[in-house]
Amino acid sequence: MLLAAIVSAIAGRPGNKKQNPLQQSIISEFESQFPIADYETQDTLSPEARAVRQLRSSKFDKSSQAIDPKVEAEVTTDLSHWGAELSALPVDKSSGVIVGEVTDTKAYLSNDKTGVYSEFTLQVDKVLKDDSKQLSVGCSILIARSGGRVRFSTGRIGQFYTAGQGMPRVGQQYVLFLSGSQEQKYFYLLTGYELREGHVLLLDNPGSRHPITAYKGKDELSLLKDIQAAIAKTSQATPDR
Repeated sequence: MLLAAIVSAIAGRPGNKKQNPLQQSIISEFESQFPIADYETQDTLSPEARAVRQLRSSKFDKSSQAIDPKVEAEVTTDLSHWGAELSALPVDKSSGVIVGEVTDTKAYLSNDKTGVYSEFTLQVDKVLKDDSKQLSVGCSILIARSGGRVRFSTGRIGQFYTAGQGMPRVGQQYVLFLSGSQEQKYFYLLTGYELREGHVLLLDNPGSRHPITAYKGKDELSLLKDIQAAIAKTSQATPDR
């Protein structure tokens, strides 16, 4: 399992034991998913843009990541059981389900600098579900997820992530399950799948026995068909009033 390989590889970081080439390759591949935020940044935003950023960042205040420039932790992992209440196709918990390509990614610190989160720009190719009435084919939306890398003033970079959660990569296509916010076209990532050459790759892996893992390597069209069936079933169970 990839997560086990990552944990094993991270255990081989300097200070624990010497890394072998395979461990270093696994670490580098995993780290490359996470954009970097500078702990010390100059605020060049306009008052309007600053207010928007502060609102978005406030969700990640008082983070369990507990970023501390005095410690400059190399890797901090949140071991919360975030996937325990998620099904393989959590359409019932999603305000939006979309297919699209990631075009940009950036990392930001929370307002109190205890946490870091990653923000992805995604161009929408298909809209499968949209409770927000904000989505359309061809539009771009912003999606946030806890985690990222932080560059401290010394130049050292720390990585902060939730165990079992991956990060969407620029240039790749995904089907994503989103929870919405009150801000226009701004969402939070619940989970999703990467779509590559007609097949399904896991974005997240909460554990080998989690239902999500059943879709690894499956046909893309089968996944989309199952999602549409799950959405239809949910809609029938909760008709509009």
